[in-house]
Amino acid sequence: MKKEQNSPQEEIVEPDYIGTNSRLLPEEREVVLIIDDKDRKWKASCSSPTYMRKFEKQGWKCIGEEYYRDGTICTKFYEAPCKSISIGKYERPKRVMSDEQKEKMRLAREKSKDASQI
Repeated sequence: MKKEQNSPQEEIVEPDYIGTNSRLLPEEREVVLIIDDKDRKWKASCSSPTYMRKFEKQGWKCIGEEYYRDGTICTKFYEAPCKSISIGKYERPKRVMSDEQKEKMRLAREKSKDASQI
């Protein structure tokens, strides 16, 4: 957002516009996540409406916006505490059921099947 100062007490806030009238195509939309080590916050730049809704639903604070020339939102900028995202293993090991667990499940299915037929 650009700020213009007319008088010492009054500030006019002018929205940031991107330089094109055309919309971003799906393959051009992106979400960029950055961890700011100084402030200990995640910062996100998002041009995908789907992820904009997800950020807002999860409580991320919107700290800025960019607009198309027609006034619709193109990109939003978000911020959240460092603990909002945790980085896990690339591949999670598949859980393996023991034979005892499988037998318990089989018996429970049979029991519920018999109960529904009565």
